[in-house]
Parts: sequence; C-alpha cells; structure tokens
Amino acid sequence: MADYSASRAVNKTLTATTVDAVTITGSAPLVCVHNRGTNTLWVRSGAPGTTVADPTSAGDNCIPVPAGTIVPVRDGGGGALVKVLGNGDAYSVFATAALPVRP
Repeated sequence: MADYSASRAVNKTLTATTVDAVTITGSAPLVCVHNRGTNTLWVRSGAPGTTVADPTSAGDNCIPVPAGTIVPVRDGGGGALVKVLGNGDAYSVFATAALPVRP
C-alpha cells in the first residue's frame, strides 16, 4: 500500500492491485475520485485519522468509479481519507467546491 497526502489533489497510478491510501488535508465541500484508467476503481472513504477498511473489488460498502468518470466520495468539510483499489490504473483524488462538468 502506498500512502499519499496533499492539501487539494493527488494524481497517481496504482501499482498492480495494491491499495493506495490518499489523505486530503484541505477543506472543500466535496472530495472526488477521477478514474483516468480503463478499469473500474473501487473506493472506500472516511475522515482523516479514522480507520478505513481497504476496498475490495465489487465489495460491500465500496464505491465503484467506472473508467473515465468522476465520482464524489465524501463531504470534504474536514478533509478525507480515501482508499483506492484498481489494476494499475491512473487516478486523481481532489477537493473541489462543485462537481466538475465534462464537455
């Protein structure tokens, strides 16, 4: 598992099927995951400093993020801890004031 932390955004690529843990420390109304890869990502999230279980593929309480989509995963009022599972896919976790509109 790789651990990353940033105030607004983290842009990474998963190593095979290893779970990444991303902490967003800044405050914004939403924290979203953008799947820049070709496979579905699976995500679990919680408040920073809490215990968040690792996501599993199609597991209970896991949020699917289909390829090419942006999905809000948490109210970002106090930051977020987001765990991401995929298969070598590129992704971004970011804090934002509103959901981005794609052309």
